[in-house]
Amino acid sequence: MGPNARPRVTRWTALLPHVLVAGALVLVALAPPLRHALITLEPAVTPLLLVAALAWVGARALARRSGHRARARALVRAERRLGRTLARFGWAPAMLLWLLPLWSHWSGRPPDPHAEWLAPLGQIPWSDGYAYFEGAQQLLWDGRFGRFAEQKPIFPALLAVTLALTRGSVPAALLARTVLLGLASFLSARQVGLHYGAWSATCSFALLLGLGRGVVPAVVTDPLGVIFGGLAVAVLAATAARRRIAVFAAGLFLLAVALQVRPGAQLVLPALALWAAWHFRARWRSAFLAAMAVVVAANVVTTVLDRWYGAGESSFYARPAFYLYGLAHGATEEKAAEDFAAGAASFASERELARSVYAEAFSEIRRNPMTLARACVFGMARLVEKSFKGLVYVANVAHVFASYGARMDAREPTWPGKVVLGLLVLGALARVRHSRERSFWVAVAAGTLASGAFIGTNIGFHGVAAVFPLLTLGLTLGLAGGPVPRRVLAGSAAERDEHRTLRAAMAAGLLLLLAALIGPAWARRAWPRPSVPMLVGMQAGRDIVLLRETSPAVVVGARGMPVREYRDLMDLGGTDMDVVQPAPPFAVLSAWDFVARRQRVVYAPAPVGRAEGFVHLLVEEEGKAPNGQAVVRAGAWSELGPWR
Repeated sequence: MGPNARPRVTRWTALLPHVLVAGALVLVALAPPLRHALITLEPAVTPLLLVAALAWVGARALARRSGHRARARALVRAERRLGRTLARFGWAPAMLLWLLPLWSHWSGRPPDPHAEWLAPLGQIPWSDGYAYFEGAQQLLWDGRFGRFAEQKPIFPALLAVTLALTRGSVPAALLARTVLLGLASFLSARQVGLHYGAWSATCSFALLLGLGRGVVPAVVTDPLGVIFGGLAVAVLAATAARRRIAVFAAGLFLLAVALQVRPGAQLVLPALALWAAWHFRARWRSAFLAAMAVVVAANVVTTVLDRWYGAGESSFYARPAFYLYGLAHGATEEKAAEDFAAGAASFASERELARSVYAEAFSEIRRNPMTLARACVFGMARLVEKSFKGLVYVANVAHVFASYGARMDAREPTWPGKVVLGLLVLGALARVRHSRERSFWVAVAAGTLASGAFIGTNIGFHGVAAVFPLLTLGLTLGLAGGPVPRRVLAGSAAERDEHRTLRAAMAAGLLLLLAALIGPAWARRAWPRPSVPMLVGMQAGRDIVLLRETSPAVVVGARGMPVREYRDLMDLGGTDMDVVQPAPPFAVLSAWDFVARRQRVVYAPAPVGRAEGFVHLLVEEEGKAPNGQAVVRAGAWSELGPWR
């Protein structure tokens, strides 16, 4: 071998660095002191990365303007080395950073109060999470979704499959989803890095992490919506998506699926369909028809899931009826709930109730159209306001110095976050103004803002979670160096990286959809059920039979969670689910009741939280939390047998 010859790189040599990085990730997972140290630092990751990026980009611009070209080139070279390193090994830190909020929640440090509301005590699905968990359990035990799950069936279908694969372990299912979230956001950031630079990629990921960390521990749709949204960006950000209608349509399909998983910013889809017709104007009919076809295809996925696994009680279009009714009266969806509360029981299903709500809403719109117009304008303003507050909180450098209690109470000053966000917005606007894809970002912004007309008064900024990957990329465009997006040359290494990322994103999205469509049929057949004699003589309301292995549980007292920590978490979350709480020690469980055939939150004797197999409990009292969810206190109990 000559002195200038390069050493031969084998497949195993190339894999070795990835194995070492994976080993470091496993070490963090298995070493509690290291994990707790990282949990403490995790809230500072997003603001520190944003400040570092702004400082770097500012130094680069200053060097260029002051004539220090050598220094500017050195900064650019360092940025490119950072980008290549992250493109190769960034999957590990991406997964780790998404896992930290989950571990933090389980250790008694919720990422924010909303996380404690959605998953009290780190383990108990509540509010929407309770309903989605019940839908997945219904699918596994009874073979059909319930009413709430039929509104957004992709998530409960995948949840049921994941529970079947993990033998009913909710923590394992959340871990698996978080790993997917890390990989999807890595693929998105990798594609962004190729076309917008390392700092845009890093900071769009950091903003996405900051916006999504509060819902990672919860059994809700937002994380899965972000997964599909991230995969969509990994396709839409590619040069191929600007050149080929088929690639753009594939990315739009993934985005449409994300909006079926987590509805909210639906008007981004027609906005991008119109953009496609303008961008591919030489073939505008083909582009527009392809865009609309994939949007319809995503809706078909939801319809098929409801047909195969639903009970016909509700649909994807039921919940918007309440939003529209509220807007027609210049109010929120609560107006529909109040006006139809008395007669709701007379409808055979929520689907029929929604038809009646739609009819009344359209009648009111015909009578008072200006009320709807004012409500829509107010909704858009509310979405802008909520978005501003959410982004300021995420970008706030004061998190670095604030105590955990100060962050939970939002006592730290907000002006540092406003400064960082202002710099990002100004930089993005300046960059987009001269960008070749200015019209694309106008379409995204217009579609998101128009969607706010319908959801802004009803739900928070998380209502547009499915387009968070797009919005965070748009906000970080000002950090890119040079014209954006960068075009990859045919036959170059960048083109090969782009194609690999494209294939990975498309394959991941397709596999997830196949799992949602086909997996539940396997899961419900493979899922063991209690024997019939086990339930003989049981009476709903008096007896509960649950399976301990599939019931998330927290033991309070008796060498479990300290009572004071329990009380602090209850006060932080504000669920007030302790309406029938017994004296400590006790266990809190979220369990499928085989007798009543429904999900229940159960306060039970402490040993139940450590039992195994099927357990029988006698109900002592049943109450309702302020949000209407039933909570049960059980007393006497016995083990009925193992789960085979």
